[in-house]
Amino acid sequence: MKVYRCENCSSSFLEKRSRCYNCRSDRLLEYDVSSGIVLDTVQLFATPDNLPETYYILRISSDGITFFCRSPTQIGEGEKVSLMEDDNSICCKAERDQI
Repeated sequence: MKVYRCENCSSSFLEKRSRCYNCRSDRLLEYDVSSGIVLDTVQLFATPDNLPETYYILRISSDGITFFCRSPTQIGEGEKVSLMEDDNSICCKAERDQI
């Protein structure tokens, strides 16, 4: 997953920008983030047609950024997850489930 950080003020964001929203600098670094820590989890039961009937939305913290991802399984608060992009959204999987 791509993350962008301002070299001038260290603000971070997920969307590519031409300038930092905080200090207006154009010195932005692009880097990859592959894991994060779960802050909260919510189970959804009413979902869009193109997604499973039930899945989880997780609030994740990684490298100074907080964002949401989805998971087919429940992952507890404080657990480490691997991040990947799928169909223009961020998906995650508990690292305990990976071999």
